[in-house]
Amino acid sequence: MTYLPVTVLSSLDPSHSVFVGEEGVLLYMRLQGLEEEVYRLEHYEHDTLCWLRPWNELVSRGRWVLQGPEYFLFRFQAGGDSDAIGRFTWVNDPGVPKGCLREKLKID
Repeated sequence: MTYLPVTVLSSLDPSHSVFVGEEGVLLYMRLQGLEEEVYRLEHYEHDTLCWLRPWNELVSRGRWVLQGPEYFLFRFQAGGDSDAIGRFTWVNDPGVPKGCLREKLKID
């Protein structure tokens, strides 16, 4: 699987880094840089992608499964002065109901 530098997105906290990559025409994301935390992204609506998997798969990976539906959605947005996707919002903390904006890292 290829994780292109132009698709690396993260937060300030490395333990919540999210890497988005592509394999053919499919998109995947990897949490915390771990190979065992790779999930396929599927179109949900508009510019929103979903990484929800069946309950049995999430439990077998040791994932906590009591999050609300927003936890499994990434809402992508154009960033800066460009129409290119450069950030997304992820509701990964119930204390922040509007979600946390993740910006694309600039890699030289």
